[in-house]
Order: sequence, then structure tokens, then C-alpha cells
Amino acid sequence: MLSLKKVKSVFRKHTTRLVLNPFVLAIPFTFLIYYLMPVEFAKFKVELIDEKTATAKHFYYDLDFDGDSEEIRFGYDEWYSNKNARPNLQIYDIPFSQIGIDQVNFDYDFVENARPVFSDYDHDSHCEVYAFLKKDTCLYLEGVKFYDTAGNYNTFIQKFVDYVYTDRELEDYNIFNAPSVDLNGDGFNEIIFFVNGLYSAKPRALYALDVKNDTIVKSPEMAVSVGAGIDILQHPTLRKKWIITVNTKSPINYKKHKDIIDDSCGWAMAFDEKLDFWFNPIPNKNGYSYYIQNTPYTEQSDVGIISLFKVPKGSEELEVLKKIDLKGNIIAERIFEKEKHYSFQSHRDKPGELFWLIQNKPPIKFLINTDLETLKTFTSGYPFPSVYTGTNEFLFDLDSDGKQEIIHTNTDNRLIIYTQNLTHPVIVPYQRQSRLKDVQMIKIKKASQPILFLQNGAQKLFYHYSFNKLYYWKYAIILSIYLMSVVFFYFLKQLYRHQMLSIKNQVDLHFTLNAINNISSMYVSGRREEADRFLTKFSRLIHRSLMDSDKIETTIGEELQFVTDYLDVQKIRFKGAFNYEVHLENETLKAVEIPRQLIHTFVENAIKHGLRPKGEGGILKIEIKGSGSKLVQIIIDDNGIGRKETAKNKSTSKGLSIVNQIIELYGKLKNRKVSFEIIDKKDESGEPAGTKVKVIIHSKNQP
Repeated sequence: MLSLKKVKSVFRKHTTRLVLNPFVLAIPFTFLIYYLMPVEFAKFKVELIDEKTATAKHFYYDLDFDGDSEEIRFGYDEWYSNKNARPNLQIYDIPFSQIGIDQVNFDYDFVENARPVFSDYDHDSHCEVYAFLKKDTCLYLEGVKFYDTAGNYNTFIQKFVDYVYTDRELEDYNIFNAPSVDLNGDGFNEIIFFVNGLYSAKPRALYALDVKNDTIVKSPEMAVSVGAGIDILQHPTLRKKWIITVNTKSPINYKKHKDIIDDSCGWAMAFDEKLDFWFNPIPNKNGYSYYIQNTPYTEQSDVGIISLFKVPKGSEELEVLKKIDLKGNIIAERIFEKEKHYSFQSHRDKPGELFWLIQNKPPIKFLINTDLETLKTFTSGYPFPSVYTGTNEFLFDLDSDGKQEIIHTNTDNRLIIYTQNLTHPVIVPYQRQSRLKDVQMIKIKKASQPILFLQNGAQKLFYHYSFNKLYYWKYAIILSIYLMSVVFFYFLKQLYRHQMLSIKNQVDLHFTLNAINNISSMYVSGRREEADRFLTKFSRLIHRSLMDSDKIETTIGEELQFVTDYLDVQKIRFKGAFNYEVHLENETLKAVEIPRQLIHTFVENAIKHGLRPKGEGGILKIEIKGSGSKLVQIIIDDNGIGRKETAKNKSTSKGLSIVNQIIELYGKLKNRKVSFEIIDKKDESGEPAGTKVKVIIHSKNQP
């Protein structure tokens, strides 16, 4: 039975062999190279195709439903920041054509933080444009319409909305747009929006512009603070009935004591088509961050809202998702775990039927139904928007494949584009210049795909989103890198193996024992100084052999130092059997790189097979010539017995076989050719008179 120690030894041996296998070594090396490559292999790619700077706000919308987006610019006659200049709306034909269709001037300034509303309220195949304007403390909504008879655009309605407030000349309110729908069933759409006062806490109300009847409808008086995101859903059986929800916050800015619902907490609430409450709003707990996010749901004959009751981060309380009917009855609840915080929003493709429950740490999206049950789970490496606001999540078919992509703008300095299934995210970096950013899709009939437009303050960025043709090539590229890595590590392993064989040859056991015996005899005979010198050279020789064993190449200077130490030790060992000379034509040649042990191997062969058998009077000459690193010649010349006599003595040498393999591997790894020639010398009578080796170091890529 094997002992535990034996088992551990065998395990270590096989583990080491496995880890050092070229096929294993190539795996991490392959993925490192792959991820460091500058080429993008994601399934989809985004390319910046244009960048412009303009102070006017740009919007792209197909106003005449012909398949091409018109370009609508909101600006001033001079500079956008010059409020003495007259505000205007300019409409251009196909984007980038610079063909102006018309210009409409306004008497009042634009509301800076408001987006225009595009709505074909009368269904005449010409979309109207509605702009929010301000004059002193008055808020207006003005509509611009195309007239076929005149062939141009003109203002057709201007309506006072409410009184608003400013804080040190800054707008103290936000305006959130909702989808335009036919609330009263007269065949014409209403323009729906919420005006949310900030520090002034007024006005805070939901409004609907009845364009046909030239009236403004307003919700009941309240001081509820809302965030972006208004959802509207038609009643499934009562077609003239609508459910409108908003997301409520609790900044606690309202200071008056009227008996109205205020901003001390969030509220579960819903409005009908007349902007009245469906039921008495249900409060969350009083305090900061006790928000409620609301969205409508529908189930055949059942309809109501689903509300997420949120609690502050760090609170011991639990967040709760509640299903509430239109009478205010809570018919279902889902209580979440402690310290888990979520956001809630309607599914954009199936509103009222499916919903997103969003967890940000870690980023997870749960697809749930009207029974508050989780159907699917999606994860991401990037945070999701905490709530759909119309300005942080967009749905566009960017690659014309019939499926909408999902664009998130929830993080600073980047857009994140997902497929419809929340997979294959593509990051679009940009340097944010404004708190307000707007993402739009530009349609051009003659183009193969639409354009993604990002309005980032005065910076206008235009992108193409498309399938990346390199996506399927990545597997072939990974395989190629892996195979090349395997070959590289194989050659490297072979080179190291041959180097170790060379080290064993040059510092063999007999040589070491003989050297130690020589040192001992020197000390015994009293030749202390000579023994110290010999010991120094011998220890330096051994040390360098071991320390440089992992090197592939060395310089001529370092190689000569090693060789001279070796020759000095051998001279003492063989008691003056030979002398040596080293000639260096140029000192700069010392810096030239050569395969390690190249000179030494030929020198060792000269001593072992030529000079030592000669007995005495041996001469070894090493000569290095050349003008630089381009072409260097190394000559090792000895007056030994010659290769013919060596063969008679049946002497073999593995040195030349090793040096041939080292030179071959070195050429493949370093792309530098090394060649050598062996010349058998003869005297005047034709007898062997030694051996000369000529080594040529070529420049890189030189044949």
C-alpha cells in the first residue's frame, strides 16, 4: 500500500507535468491576448458617425408620416442663452439636408427643462408640435400645425396652463409629459402632462389640454410631489375609461396646512379620464424617501394599480408591492426581504400585463405578472434605471430587424444598449455636459438603418448600431491564438530543455569533483593564493550557470566572461595542457545578443575532443569580428588532434547536436539567423592540425 508521502510525491509530479504542458499553459495566455486585443468582438457594435455643436435643442420626428424624420430645432434668433432674442421653431426636411421647410416664431420664452410634445391629435396624418412657454409667472402651451392650403406651419392654439414660480431666475418646477390619448372619447387626443413645483411646492397637478374644445382640464388641488414617469392605460371593458398613474416622492417642501394630500410621504393613487381620483389616495409612512411607485394593471374584467411602497435605505422596515383595485381595496401583497430595495415599472411592450421589478445591487430585473409572481430573471453587469421616466429608457428598433432595442441612460457618461431580451449590452461612452440628456431615433427611408441621436447639452452625437461581423470570427481567432500559443510554449519548453542539457554537459559531476580535488590539493600544498583565485573563478562559473539557466540569449560580453572563467578553471585542471587567446575587434561587439552557451559549447568541444587528447602545447584562439549587430563573425580555432582522430578514438559529442537545436529554436523565437561552419585544419604534410569553427550572427530578418 502506498504511503501518504509517496502519494503526495506522485500527485505533485503529475500536477507539475500537467501545469507545464504547452496545451495547458496556452489557455490563460490565449485569453489574456484576446482581452487585450483592441478589436471589439461583441455581437453588436456602435459607431459614432457624426458630431455637432449647436445651442438650439434638436428633435427628430416624422411629422408627415412619410418614413423620414424631420429635424425640429428650438432656439433663439441669436444665441440660445440670449433671452432678449426671439424664440423660434425651425423645421427642416430630411436630416442633414439643411433644407428648411418653415420657421415659427414665439412671443414667449421656452421652458428650459421641458420637452416638446409631438401628437397628431386630429389623426390627419400631420403631427402637431406643442411647446411649453413661459412669461413671468405664467406657463403656456402653444401648438404648431401644418396647413396644406398654405403649405407651411403656423401656431393654431395657445393656452394658459397655470401660474409657476422661479427661484433666483431659475425655473422652480419640472414638466413631465405623458402619452397623448383620447380621454373623453370624442375622437381627438388630449395633451397630458404634470407640472411639479419644487421648493415652492406649487403648482403640483396633472393637466390635459383638450385641443378640440380649447380647454385645460386640471386634477384636484394637491401638494403631492411626483417624479418622472406617467403611465396611462385604457379600461379593458369600459373603453371611455382610463387609468393614469404617477410616481410620488416625499421631499417635504409643502409648508401650508390646507387639508390636502401633501409631500410628507408617497401616495398610492390613480386618476381617471377626467383627472379625478379613482379612490382616496393611500399614504406611505411619513418621512423622507418613503416613496410610492405606481403603474396600472389590467386582467380581462379586473383593473387597478400596482404600487411599490418604498422605505429609506438603511431602514429596518420592509418594502411591499401592493395590488390595489379601483375602489382602493388591497387585493394582494408581496413583501420583500430586509435591506432589499427595488424599483417598479410597467413593461413597455405589454403595459398592464407584465411589469419589471428592479434590484440594483446586484443589478437584476424580475419580470412579474399581475399576480405579483416572478416569471423570468435577467441579470446585468450594469445598473438598471430605477424607474422609467421617458428620459432614461428608450425603445427603438436600431438595426431594422423588427425587434426593439432597449437604451438606458441611467449612468453618467455612457449609454447602455441591450437587445430586446436584455442581452449583449453595448456601452456607448460620452462626456456628459448637461444634467438633461435626450435620446432619439432618426428615420431615413433611403438608409439601410436608422440613426441613434444623443442630445448632450450643446453636443449632438449621431451613432449607427449594427450587428458586428467579427462576432462569429472570434471563435476562429481564439482558436488561432491558442494554437500559436501552444506552438510557442512547445518551442520554449524545448529550448529550456536543451539549455539544461547544455548546463549538465558544461558542469558535469566529474568536472566538479576534479575541480574540488584540485582546490584541496592546492590548499594542502600551501598554494593558498592560487587556490583562492581558482575557487573564485570556479564558484562564479557555477553560480552563473545556475542563475542564467532560464535565459534564452545573452550578450557576447557576458558569454566571453563565462568562457574565460571556464577556460581558467580547465587550465588549472589539466595543468597547463593548453593556453588561450581572446581577440575582440570592437568593444561595441560586447553588447550584441547571441544564443546563450553558443561560444561555450564550441570551446568545450575544442578542449574535450581536441586539446586535452593532444596532451601539451595546445592553443585555443577566440576571435570576434564585425562592425556592429548587423553581421558578427565568431571564430574558435584550436590546434588539437582534429575531428578525424577524434572519430578514431570513438569519442562522441552531444554538444553539436544541442547547439544545432538551440540555434533552430532561437531563430524561430527571435527571428534571427545563426549559422556556423566547421573547418578541419591540416599541416603542410596533409595531417590533421586542429579545427576551426566560424559562427555567423545575422541581423534580424536577414536570410
